[in-house]
Amino acid sequence: MRKLTISASMIGTLVEWYDVFIFSSGALYIGKELFSSTNPITSILDVLLVFALGFVTRPIGAILFGHYGDRIGRKYSLIYTLLISGISSGLVGTLPTYQQAGLVTVVLLVILRLALGLGLGGEWGGAILLAVENTSKRRAFFSAFVQSTVGIGLLLGSLVFLALSSVLTKGQMFSFGWRIPFLLSFIMVVIGVTIRLKVDETSLFNQIKARGMILSFPSGEMFRKYWRELLLGTVVAGALGTIFYVGAVLLPVFYTLSKVISSTTSFEGIILFALADIAMVFAGGLISDKVGRRPLLLLSNLLALVSVYPVFISGLRTSFSWLW
Repeated sequence: MRKLTISASMIGTLVEWYDVFIFSSGALYIGKELFSSTNPITSILDVLLVFALGFVTRPIGAILFGHYGDRIGRKYSLIYTLLISGISSGLVGTLPTYQQAGLVTVVLLVILRLALGLGLGGEWGGAILLAVENTSKRRAFFSAFVQSTVGIGLLLGSLVFLALSSVLTKGQMFSFGWRIPFLLSFIMVVIGVTIRLKVDETSLFNQIKARGMILSFPSGEMFRKYWRELLLGTVVAGALGTIFYVGAVLLPVFYTLSKVISSTTSFEGIILFALADIAMVFAGGLISDKVGRRPLLLLSNLLALVSVYPVFISGLRTSFSWLW
């Protein structure tokens, strides 16, 4: 597979996952600056609620841009999703504080998060197709390059906040430092769009188009003929995704708020989590091409379930040690 195709597949999802995780990494700062509550726990819960709203529009984006991508092609659909997500994330860094604009700030933040979810929903499937539809061999391995951007985005987001918190004072981080990671999204979008404009449409889509086999309503065909596969894939991916977000977002915030660890240690833990995720994604891609998708999915879900509960119980015992 051409390096340009791999780069084009990865760049958009990398930008969008970076945008997703700087929101969770900066939750402490966003909660204080963009919400009204003076209680840090309440503010963090407000941030996590807005973070969760992005998941409401993700399936809408997947259906909308999936339908659009099947009609006119993957390339331009992916450019639009990158622009939507990247610009909406960058604009978060320009929002006025709650003290300056009140509820207007909260409403704008919600709108931007919904837009980010919409773009990411369309981006993910399209980027995977850009990689998979340009090769007939080792599809899981090449898909791993796109999947790895989840961990890379998490890693970059944590590194940026860790670096900023190391050189800026606490007051500076709350006043302007937390905005810098969001503003960097504008630069990343320009780079991403430039790369994607250079890539060709997928070979498989071009073949379908040449044969006159483009469907007039592809999303309807999907729901009518493949609803079982769609439901099963959603449940399996959703289960693993939920556990991933517990480790990447919920546990670090919970441990930091409960004073189990410092914010610096939280960033360091997220970095290790991201590195492990990247390594296992490529390992999973290699194994999946050899043993198949189903055994690996079953094993992954089982391992995730086994590991998540001890981590939670350990944190709870540490946080409420006075009860024991």
